Amino acid sequence: MTSVKKWIEEKIKNEYIRYFEYDEFSPINEIGRGSFGKVIKANLANTGLVALKIIISKNSDEHDEVNDEFIKELKLLREVDYHPKINRCLGITKDSENYILVLEYANEGSLRKFLEKNFTSLKWNDKIQMALDITNGLKFLHSKGIIHRDLHSKNILVNDRKLLIADLGLSKKLAEITTNSVGNRQGMIEYIEPQCFKNIRYKKDKKSDIYSLGVLLWEISSGRPPFSDCPRDLIKDHIKDGNREEPIEGTPTEYRKLYQECWDGKPESRPDIEKVNEILSQLLINTEVSSQPNTIRNSYDNDDLTISSNYPSLNLINNQNLSTVLDKEFAEKENTSRAQIPCLQNEKQVLTDNLTEQLELELKQNFIKEETFQGQSALITNYRMDDDNKNRSIQLKRDIEELQNKLKCYVTTLKGDFEIDFKEVNNLMGKYNIKTKITPKQPNKPLIRGVLQHHIIKTITKDIRKYFKENLNEHSIIHLEKEIATTAKDLENKLAYFFKTRNGDDTITQSASIKVRQDVNIALGNRGFSDVLSNGNYTSHVYIIMKTTELNREMNKYRIIKDVNKKNNVEKLAPYLIREFIRIFQFRLKVQEPSAQMRWIKTESSIDPSIMEGNWDEDDLDNLEVEICSFPMIGCDLDDVYNRKIYTRAQVFTKRNKFITKGIDYLTSKKAKVYLELESDHDSYNGED
Repeated sequence: MTSVKKWIEEKIKNEYIRYFEYDEFSPINEIGRGSFGKVIKANLANTGLVALKIIISKNSDEHDEVNDEFIKELKLLREVDYHPKINRCLGITKDSENYILVLEYANEGSLRKFLEKNFTSLKWNDKIQMALDITNGLKFLHSKGIIHRDLHSKNILVNDRKLLIADLGLSKKLAEITTNSVGNRQGMIEYIEPQCFKNIRYKKDKKSDIYSLGVLLWEISSGRPPFSDCPRDLIKDHIKDGNREEPIEGTPTEYRKLYQECWDGKPESRPDIEKVNEILSQLLINTEVSSQPNTIRNSYDNDDLTISSNYPSLNLINNQNLSTVLDKEFAEKENTSRAQIPCLQNEKQVLTDNLTEQLELELKQNFIKEETFQGQSALITNYRMDDDNKNRSIQLKRDIEELQNKLKCYVTTLKGDFEIDFKEVNNLMGKYNIKTKITPKQPNKPLIRGVLQHHIIKTITKDIRKYFKENLNEHSIIHLEKEIATTAKDLENKLAYFFKTRNGDDTITQSASIKVRQDVNIALGNRGFSDVLSNGNYTSHVYIIMKTTELNREMNKYRIIKDVNKKNNVEKLAPYLIREFIRIFQFRLKVQEPSAQMRWIKTESSIDPSIMEGNWDEDDLDNLEVEICSFPMIGCDLDDVYNRKIYTRAQVFTKRNKFITKGIDYLTSKKAKVYLELESDHDSYNGED
């Protein structure tokens, strides 16, 4: 048996779990109740809004002894909470009495509250997308061997209209382990499969989650909690006897059949999560096509980085039926037009020359339409966004978030066994045009952390650009990434030129240069700067070895880690950071079409929450400005204010601006302005020397 408290302390010490000092939080208000007390909305310095949830309290009768299975689940939680449909666990903190989870804040509360407030405005494609959000999160959990055990509408959170799975059953399991409450063991009985009521020793599995998911799908279709009109003490018997909620009028047949299969009384008759996901995905596509027959829409929400074509109105989706719909639609129009021709010919002399010209023009336009539809169908075929492509987009977002977390761990909290060289840090801040001065009495550690994060990224990107631009030895295994990137860029440019200068009407040639760029950067993003095979053994890439030493030396100028073991653990993060920054910033962003970009927000820019993340009060934005951007914005067309697409907002640290509100003078003294650093040789590499 293992002590959870001791395990947590150990993992905090070696920075396996990120630890926050409790005084970094500014509580705002209570937003819910957990098994051990309140869930608090709070501001976290230099991060923004978070939720604080007690997991182990002073009243726990656990006596520091719990089942090893629970610790195993805590480890799994750390591995899976980066998924875009899972409510993220940012780390842990503790006050004088409790251990507290620091969780991602969901700005629209639970699914139950969201449905109460917004149900009447939801269309069926909205409801199906919500069901698909939950299914995507559960599919990921099941792929990792994790059973949630406690899915219900209070454990599904809504953030910017996107649904997130919360809790993962851990709070319920803690309550079961550390108390003797029967109520805690029961949970939300409306969502529990009948087997649990028939056999108290019944062990939940993945099909248990599927049952709960079925109830959730019904709840989304109805807008109300299950069995809300039934006395609570009778619900258990209703479920045991096979009674379920009645379908809501207007529910699509496929959707109704799906949730009824999910809550089937026999676990073996319930579909697995992959099948549920497949049915909902197809249903969403069919719903959107039927509601907008003349428009091709992307069935995936904007959690995925979308590949788009050169046709602005054409969003590429994985659905073979679309080309059939388009062909059928055109065929009907074409047949109608052709049917008119005999009639017009039989009119003999009635038609004037102008009418004849009009007919010819109409036929010509129909021919053009046919060509356009055929071209779009070909593009859909060639660019079809299959599961692998979709998964790559989701994985990119996960990996960026994981990279941000590792970066913060590498910088450290600067508390405890650390010393700060204030002279060196002030010099560094001056280099980045930061006017604030720090002292031992006023250390402003959140600002220092932001500056060091900025400096690390700048250092890594500057070094790799320099590496790529040097005249390196040809045919060297050490410089293979350089050779591949340069050769691919040359081929990409030549294929684009070939398309422009050679006559033809196929679509393959047009897409060839894009495909070369994407395929090569996928390969480099997967294996670039990995360990190298040499004399039968894999050894670290020479560049990674060299830059790891340099980066650790550079960071030790600004913060000294006194504890030797902690220093070793922190410095082991350096090769991961260097390799992953290169893979993501240099290669994987180029897999998107058009290629994604990164942009830094300049110091003294106005605050724009649409492209920035930080710690601020919405009512105070006019009085704040950027002091340092600690992580760049990532997206497409970032220099186009009206058409940019943001994948990851910039992380910024703010300060009060020098323009103090003084009546009308303030209005004329400063205009809101966001300044982006232009990509330079130090911030980008396009494969050309």
